[in-house]
Amino acid sequence: MAAYGFKPHRHLSGGVIREQEYLISAAYTTKIHTGAPVKLASGYINLAAAGDTMVGIFGGVSYVNAAGETKFSRYWTGETSATNIKALVYDDPDILFSCYDDGVADYLTQADVGTTGDHVAGTASDITGVSGAMLDTSTVGTDAGFRLIGLVPLPGAAFGTANGTQAEVIVLINEHLYAR
Repeated sequence: MAAYGFKPHRHLSGGVIREQEYLISAAYTTKIHTGAPVKLASGYINLAAAGDTMVGIFGGVSYVNAAGETKFSRYWTGETSATNIKALVYDDPDILFSCYDDGVADYLTQADVGTTGDHVAGTASDITGVSGAMLDTSTVGTDAGFRLIGLVPLPGAAFGTANGTQAEVIVLINEHLYAR
């Protein structure tokens, strides 16, 4: 199963899912793909690592390139000649996201619902602009970045039964900058 990062699933209270604009520094050359967890660093959006307090999930970027053209992209390329770089971020702490678990070291069970785990970067695609971020099963049960809410309600959805099997799950950002 191909990871797609963290994708907005629904709002916890039934509210509207919206993106908010934040700035990316022109000096920031790290790629950020749609669906990647992001944080604020000195007022600018940066890619979040496991353990960071997140501001939300990256949803795309608009910028002015060296030719003076306004562009929109599903991912930030790290283009150093760009200006007016605006990241679109799903920053509401009540948005639930769907993602895959990594299915590497452990597998998720019903008993894991309500616990937390961190994310792992995975392999992003410059072709689709989509992140490869996933829930890191080896960290589930620790005080970490995402709270496991349950399975994505699809026909045949099930938790894994052995290492190496993945589940598509619903999570909430647990370590959120705007959490109440």
